[in-house]
Amino acid sequence: MSAKKGSSSRSASGDEVMITGSRRSTVVKLEPSASLPGKRPKSGGVTTRSAQQSADMARSAGSLVVALSNLNFNVFPQDGTVLPIGDPSEVVQVLQEGLFREIEDLKRQVSGERDQRATRELEIRDLKDKVKDLEKVAEAYSADALVTSQKNQELEEEIDPLKAAAETFKFEMVMAVNGARVVARWELMSEWLRKQSAQWDLVTALEQYKAVVQEEAKNKGAPPSTFEDEPSIQPVSEMDVDSSIKPRGSPTLTHISVSSVFPFSK
Repeated sequence: MSAKKGSSSRSASGDEVMITGSRRSTVVKLEPSASLPGKRPKSGGVTTRSAQQSADMARSAGSLVVALSNLNFNVFPQDGTVLPIGDPSEVVQVLQEGLFREIEDLKRQVSGERDQRATRELEIRDLKDKVKDLEKVAEAYSADALVTSQKNQELEEEIDPLKAAAETFKFEMVMAVNGARVVARWELMSEWLRKQSAQWDLVTALEQYKAVVQEEAKNKGAPPSTFEDEPSIQPVSEMDVDSSIKPRGSPTLTHISVSSVFPFSK
């Protein structure tokens, strides 16, 4: 990893150099060279201007060498950066290259995070669209359920009269069957009575009835009945005669219609 390059500041006294960065700060002390004392001796004659400049340059070079050595030994071994000991411009160039690499790494990191954020925003947008679609589907199903419920209610309202009509029809059918049975029985009974009436001898029956009544009156000592209130038998010629049937024991009497004797049988 590239080193965290910072800025260096030197104090006015020239005794120490501080290297500051974004992650660490290390103070590197620069020890004055033994051959170059910090102060000029007061004795020894007058020093020329060129000698003074040479001494200052030598002190600066020595201080720079010590500072780079301390940096290479204490700071940059952690990230693999090695500062060249020599021309300061090379040191600056190495630091700049490290800074550029660090900036590029940060740019790539920010770009990756930006891409991840955009991807997440797209996913969130897709999820919101899906939720909206699901809400629409739920609303459609709810509307369909409401329509189905209304139709079921209408069908129930239609089914109730049909049930009542079915019950009424069942009752009417039972009554019709019972009525048909009654009619059939009545017709059979009427037919039987019609066949029986064809064999009756009404004159003989009436004479027998009168004889029985007179015998009872005689036994009781009552006066004989005149039979004035009794029904009279019509002559055979005035009755409805069916010549196809002859009663037993009477060749002249034929079938007499029941309707002429029993009008209620119709």
